Amino acid sequence: MSRARALMAQVSPRMRRVRRRASVVVAGAIAALPPLSAQQPATPRAAESRPAIVLQGQVDSRKDVNFSAMAVPSTVYVGQQVTYQIGVFLSEDVSQRLRRNPEFVPPDVRSMLAYDLPSPARPLLRDAGGRTFAVHVFQRALFPLTAGTHTLAPARLTYSLPLSNTFFSREESHSARTSAVTVFAKEPPTAGRPDGYTGAVGRLAVSARIDSPTTRVGDPVTLVVSVRGTGNVSLFPPPRVAIPWGDVVKGAERVTIDSGIALVQGRKDFEWVVTPKREGTLEVPALRYPYWNPYTERYEVAVTAPLSVQVGAGSLAARVAVVADTVPRLPLRVRYRGALSVPRSSSPAWWALLGMIPLPALMLGARHRPRRARAERRDRELQRLAASGRATPAELRRAFTAAITTRTGCGGRAMTETRALVRALRHAGVTTATAERAVLVLGEIDRATYGGDGRSPAPDLALRAADTFAAIDAEAIPFGLPHPRPAAHAAALHGRGLALLAAAFTFGTVSAIAATDDEAQEVARFTRGTAHYNRGEYEAAMHEFRDIVIRVPRAADAWANLGTSAWYANDTATAAIGWQRALRLEPLAGDLRGRLESIPGFRSGVLGDIPPVPVDVAAALGTLLWIVGWGGLAWTLARRRGDLRRMAIGAIGGSALIGVMTVALAETISGRHHVVVVHPERLRSSPALGAEESSEVMTGEGAVETAAQGVWSRLRFADGRVGWMESRRLASLDLSQRP
Repeated sequence: MSRARALMAQVSPRMRRVRRRASVVVAGAIAALPPLSAQQPATPRAAESRPAIVLQGQVDSRKDVNFSAMAVPSTVYVGQQVTYQIGVFLSEDVSQRLRRNPEFVPPDVRSMLAYDLPSPARPLLRDAGGRTFAVHVFQRALFPLTAGTHTLAPARLTYSLPLSNTFFSREESHSARTSAVTVFAKEPPTAGRPDGYTGAVGRLAVSARIDSPTTRVGDPVTLVVSVRGTGNVSLFPPPRVAIPWGDVVKGAERVTIDSGIALVQGRKDFEWVVTPKREGTLEVPALRYPYWNPYTERYEVAVTAPLSVQVGAGSLAARVAVVADTVPRLPLRVRYRGALSVPRSSSPAWWALLGMIPLPALMLGARHRPRRARAERRDRELQRLAASGRATPAELRRAFTAAITTRTGCGGRAMTETRALVRALRHAGVTTATAERAVLVLGEIDRATYGGDGRSPAPDLALRAADTFAAIDAEAIPFGLPHPRPAAHAAALHGRGLALLAAAFTFGTVSAIAATDDEAQEVARFTRGTAHYNRGEYEAAMHEFRDIVIRVPRAADAWANLGTSAWYANDTATAAIGWQRALRLEPLAGDLRGRLESIPGFRSGVLGDIPPVPVDVAAALGTLLWIVGWGGLAWTLARRRGDLRRMAIGAIGGSALIGVMTVALAETISGRHHVVVVHPERLRSSPALGAEESSEVMTGEGAVETAAQGVWSRLRFADGRVGWMESRRLASLDLSQRP
């Protein structure tokens, strides 16, 4: 045994020198951190190359393992990169004792796009409190999509350490958590915003090229505009292209992202198919691309060089023009009705009214029940003793205390203490004079009971006890009810009520005026969007209609026009979102239902994605049966007609069934858990980047989100396909959420 122990003592240090590699659980996937090894960490060549978490992370020198997180910078503009850094600080002793890879679970990220950044290949050093820590860093680039405060939940780290240095030593599990990290995102300023700005943020450059410098009238050429630079490349908006000598149709988009450096950068290519309408030496004008530079904090404009195109004569120009002119466009809605009202069936007042309808029938049913015998008077025994004139002290005391206890709720302890009895009677609403009078009478009865010879008390004591209880009965409040409010308190409450009514009236007046101004601005935007659409400026029309729906999420007309404009701008995802939201607000809109049939995966009909039945119609039918049922039941109880009672109960049961169906219909139309695919990819069998891929999905397809795990969503499509996709590739259709 001693030889085996010596052998294991030699093997154990060798095994501790084996390089270990830490694992990171990222939304169900295992990603790699820098290797956690027992070798000497590398010293960086310059202090500037160190991540901020190494120098600024919180370290407690008394602990062997520290786990810290931070966001750099903590205040950014929407679309600007935030670098989320997490540092694992390990002392030399822990680095030597680790046998297995620690498990690190990063926080869920909502309302942000995330990209993993490279981490230092070898651990760095940090001195704190006279100790040296090896720092392992994990970095992720985050891009806020909306303005406001974003809070990142704490990250978790779990690891195991052996209890001794022997090879077969039992391990003990430990865990650590970072503090929550807050990021504040703000919109780029409106002051100085150039014309044509559509939301690009970063440090950008733009270039343009055409696939062929020579063509003929009617023969299309491809114009490619490349936007490259640092920023959220995948969400760069397309530039505005207007070529007076040709028809322009938007084509594909391609994104190339490089996240191998500290700041995410890349290139996004936009394609347009240009069909010349006349011959000659023509020019593609210079394209302007305004953007907000968060590093200089000012608006800048990138400009492309003009391109020359030699267009020869062609024989198909007239035919192409005729075909283009004879294809009608989908009509827009020309009248703006503002925000549609919320279904009345979702109002608490509606359900309160339904709850009051059964009251007459219940009251009639209760009237026919046998009534209980009226309770005896509380002072009946006391009055009998006073009238007889032959009551013993014990009988008189028993009757007097029982009457007071029954009337006011005073306990037995109050009957034995003078102050307690006065306080209890005052609490019950009895005046001070009557309470002191009761104490005196009870004192005389006690002296006659416990200090006398057992003979009858004074002849008038029973009468005085009965009169005292009568005064208590007249002054005390009903047992179990709240105290009446004093007149002064009631007047104060009345004054507060008037003040609140005046404030509410003033607030309502100001709100009405503000609402009128906002509606005028929305009508102006709606008119501008319609004009842009009629001129063929579809992206400009989308911009106007999108501004309306952001401010008024229940504006069905703006949603419908946004979807139609996006359809001609070749933005299938936005078209599906706009038409679906508009149809959910107006389930009977036939124009939208026909257009949505062009979107892949949409099911029409009563059992489809959006049944053509308004929620209020179904609720009204159920309410009608509810009223008829309970009203008929009340009539049968009043007329004592038992033959019609079954019909009334059947109507009540039918209304309950329709109520359940109405709740299910409201859940379907509300769009909760319904999403649209914005950026397509293949479904995965599990929520991990390395999971097995299955069927493809198309842009604009609708699905139901059945589960969520981290940054992944489990989807169920209409044709039965089930799989996982990244949540950032989806857009919610929930009408209760702002777009």
